[in-house]
Amino acid sequence: MARQQPDRRTTDPQIAEAMTRLRAVVEDFLPDHEIARTAKSLLVGGAYLGESAVAKILIDRVAFWQDRLNHELDIYEAVRMQGAPVPMPRLLDGRRAMGILILEHLDGDPLARQRYPCRTINPADMTLLLDMLPALNGWQLHTTPSQQTTLQAAEQRLANHVARGLLPQDDADRVAALLSRLTWSPEFHHRDLLFSNCLMHRDRLALIDWEYAGYAIPGYDEALLWVLLMDHDRQRNDLLTHVQERGHERTLLFMINCLIILPREIHALRATRTSASLRRATALETELDNVRGWVQGCQR
Repeated sequence: MARQQPDRRTTDPQIAEAMTRLRAVVEDFLPDHEIARTAKSLLVGGAYLGESAVAKILIDRVAFWQDRLNHELDIYEAVRMQGAPVPMPRLLDGRRAMGILILEHLDGDPLARQRYPCRTINPADMTLLLDMLPALNGWQLHTTPSQQTTLQAAEQRLANHVARGLLPQDDADRVAALLSRLTWSPEFHHRDLLFSNCLMHRDRLALIDWEYAGYAIPGYDEALLWVLLMDHDRQRNDLLTHVQERGHERTLLFMINCLIILPREIHALRATRTSASLRRATALETELDNVRGWVQGCQR
């Protein structure tokens, strides 16, 4: 994992406090370099009981981020009991109350470092990624939520988009009606499947950062990948073909997920307010209109 430039949204006192907390509660971890920092967390490389490891330490300890770290720890603890559905780091230590995870360090490079990749993803790597998703989708984590629970979560996200003026109410109603009519069951997804969270490690692909993982409408991870590949039409088309090969209903669920994800991306890009992000938001608005038209056509 390559070292990154510090995020200037964090301050030296925050970093000092995080490191003091780490040393106080995980004496067996010996830090030797900073890997990355954001306003939310600090990643530090080092050794844990002689094994190469990474410490993830919360900097922003508001309830939301603490809940996400706890959730990620739940995922890793479930993997200890059930085995991993796909390659991922092992949990070495975790301290919920102190906002700290100690994970196996996986050497390797991400498939891309940018949210929206500048370059085409290696086709062989893309195939590896898509081929591992069925195993992930089929993982049974504790109790699978009901279809109604997953539907309600999707409807809430759509309602948020409507409230922000990102999606017409008619589209939200149309999606809810389609989801009620289709035959589907909730599937387990990574739910933050950025290409930066996909590491090529010793000729195999491993997924990291599991803080958002959970059950969703089938096709969620593929839909996110499709949105993020907006600059690469050929790979997008290949991905869509991959989805279509799994059947008409799977394709429709994939498009519904695109309709849920696109407004969120547009909102985040608009909030950034740079000229580049605003141009990308405008391009995604066109994509959203196209997906809306496709979903409308499926209801007729």
